[in-house]
Amino acid sequence: MDEPRCIKKASTSIREPDTTPWLSILVPVYNVAPYLEDCLKSIGAQSLEGVEVLFLDDASTDNSLSQLQSLVSADAAQGFGIWAHEQNRGLSAARNALFSKSSGQFIWFLDSDDYLQPNSVSKLRAVLDEANVDTVIFDHSIVEEQSSPDKEILARKGYVHTLQNVEPGRHCCSNKLFSGLFGRRRMQAWSRVFSRSLWGKGQGFPEGRYYEDVYCIPRKYAYVASYYYLQDSLVSYRKRQGSIVRDTELKKLEELISGVAGVDAYWLKNGIPLTQTVRNQQSIYIAISYINAMKALKRESRVSRQSRAQLRETLESALGYSMSRLMLKMCLVGRPDISLRLLRY
Repeated sequence: MDEPRCIKKASTSIREPDTTPWLSILVPVYNVAPYLEDCLKSIGAQSLEGVEVLFLDDASTDNSLSQLQSLVSADAAQGFGIWAHEQNRGLSAARNALFSKSSGQFIWFLDSDDYLQPNSVSKLRAVLDEANVDTVIFDHSIVEEQSSPDKEILARKGYVHTLQNVEPGRHCCSNKLFSGLFGRRRMQAWSRVFSRSLWGKGQGFPEGRYYEDVYCIPRKYAYVASYYYLQDSLVSYRKRQGSIVRDTELKKLEELISGVAGVDAYWLKNGIPLTQTVRNQQSIYIAISYINAMKALKRESRVSRQSRAQLRETLESALGYSMSRLMLKMCLVGRPDISLRLLRY
């Protein structure tokens, strides 16, 4: 296994020696040279007392690593550490390695082509000083690719709520968390922070799998006893053409559809009974993922009898029952619109 090598250790000068950071910001890097400066400067502009920031370059083939070293050196970022993989291992492996090298009480995974909103760390600290929770979930903004912290260009429908029908503040209701998570369809790891003890439970990010957040985050939340919803945008997500969410490779679309299969059973195994109404949200989520996958293929003129059959088989395997039963179920739960959309495919 490729153990990451340390290029620059994070200094302890931003906190008292021998004390544990309250937060670790973990940033995997791979071929994002045009966006690194925005990401790093947005972090550097935060209040970083008691915060460690770790980057891991996953064997970039552009000049991301050299640029990262130059930016960190130029800013004299004393709390910033840099690690590197000798061989590319993928986003999940990079995030897992970063977690193993971190020491913060809370963990925040940030993508290196995105950037933080001003005062995001201070807002997060204020919540954690007030509330004893396992995780803080917050909103984000979608910005155009050419956007920057100095000149932000919001995309259409640029503000995104992460949870549905959940009031801001502290909560303990698992059914509300499950419903809010699946209802809004926002599984991104970077739109929440996790206590170290929470992230240590269950498995980390699944290596070799696409849409790793869709698979990992709802399963990780089976261990949540309390959570806080901060209804404020802390991250600017850059809408890029090269992003995985715009890729129509069939295997990736299959894993988009199947990512949340069995999550309700996973929660039950961990002692969290879910109401049928809440469990229906998972079926709706899978159905919409299938529709989105088919729309993506159609947009690229790649719909064929084989691709349609392959994705339908993935859908039925994820659900554990047939497409016809799904369409009937959608009508019974008050979503005939989904049934009609399924008929198109």
